[in-house]
Amino acid sequence: MELVFPTAEPTPDRAALAAMPPKAALQAVLGGELRQAGQRRAAFSVSPKGRAIRAEISNGQIEDTDLAKWIETAFRISDAEALLLPGFDTPLTRADWLRETELRIKTPRTVLRPFDESDSQAFREIAGDLEVARMMINIAHPLSEKAAAKWIRQRRYRGRPGFFLAIEVEGQLAGSIGFGALNNSLAYFLARSHWGRGLAGEIVPGFVADVIPRFALPAMFAGVFTDNPASLRILEKTGFRETTRTDFRSPARTEAQQIIEMALTPETAPDRFAPIRLSNGARSPR
Repeated sequence: MELVFPTAEPTPDRAALAAMPPKAALQAVLGGELRQAGQRRAAFSVSPKGRAIRAEISNGQIEDTDLAKWIETAFRISDAEALLLPGFDTPLTRADWLRETELRIKTPRTVLRPFDESDSQAFREIAGDLEVARMMINIAHPLSEKAAAKWIRQRRYRGRPGFFLAIEVEGQLAGSIGFGALNNSLAYFLARSHWGRGLAGEIVPGFVADVIPRFALPAMFAGVFTDNPASLRILEKTGFRETTRTDFRSPARTEAQQIIEMALTPETAPDRFAPIRLSNGARSPR
């Protein structure tokens, strides 16, 4: 059987979904029909159950249905922690889905992908540049070969928050972007040879637009040194807003410099977050 989504009416936009009761919003996006040989065999309906989404089928089976696209849509359009699917004995949790899903983000001119060991030398050349390292809070200068390999190893993508991706331009490493696990703090850098080309202006919003709904992040934060106005403008255009300022000394600086701390929240940038929120405080079944 094939799962077919409704096409008679256009899917509501994000603002409309956010304004709907969760059950109606979920059905509008995820409800559909099971068809076989073009004929309707069963209805596929969805509803919230705590922080999970329950899917039900009337008079039909789902074993032969490819649900990959539906599952991705369900997790990215909502903050659900799990999916309860007919024919499955246990819930499919977001963590399970993340572990099994490849993370590869494309922007018009770049590919954001997990690091591998072969990136170590190019990473060291880029991050070891003093003008790059001094804008980061966790890269020492000079940067040893051992320290570069350790940085990559500790921040490799493992299917959960707290990782950095390689930025690839025309098949070559050009920098990195990622966020920390403890406070969802965004950071990125580009090789100096790629400065002034507008790449960060597509990489930062492209990364944010993917990972926030993918991991159902409640907010994202960032810090930018006051002597880095280009990055400040990019963060502001992405939707980050200043919250406070503090002094901090980068490992690649000899003196402390003021950092502008910023936040991206559903209140300041609703379009960056999943529009369907199952926020009644209940936990999904395990």
